[in-house]
Amino acid sequence: LHQQLSPIVWMTLVGLGLYMVYIPFNSIYFERMIAAFRFSGNVGFLIYVADSFGYLGSVGVLMSKELFRVQLNWVNFFVQSVQILSIAGVAITLFATVYFVNKHKRESF
Repeated sequence: LHQQLSPIVWMTLVGLGLYMVYIPFNSIYFERMIAAFRFSGNVGFLIYVADSFGYLGSVGVLMSKELFRVQLNWVNFFVQSVQILSIAGVAITLFATVYFVNKHKRESF
């Protein structure tokens, strides 16, 4: 898909896609999960943890590039990372949904 779009459109769509996932997960989904399991607190800590993993990934890529002198085509790396992480994100979300629905059913009785 990235070969059929201009670089500006591609980057805009990737950024929009990331933002459209970030907002529901970091507010609505986490808040409802806290309410469903009757934890006291708010969503702030979960947002902090999720953001920390994002920053950890960014730092990991930058450190790998500098420390190990990785020679990659960074455009291909970015495109492949977007594709792999998108598929992994959907799979992990589906797994988490099934897990938490089953856990909520057990704890509701």
